[in-house]
Amino acid sequence: MPETGAGVSSGEIKLGIALLDLRTVRQIGLGGAFTGTTPDEQKAYFQFFIDEVNRAGGVLGRKIVP
Repeated sequence: MPETGAGVSSGEIKLGIALLDLRTVRQIGLGGAFTGTTPDEQKAYFQFFIDEVNRAGGVLGRKIVP
């Protein structure tokens, strides 16, 4: 497949991910699944899912690269 845009080539898709320190959200009384996670923990979660997609062949045969 030819390149289709910035960050996309025939072999990979470059993906930007925002990592946030959400621990302060919990301190003001708002809850949620990820409010206690650090940016490092979030990075590990995203990397797990990226690795799973890549092991399954990527996206249309393209490897995801964070």
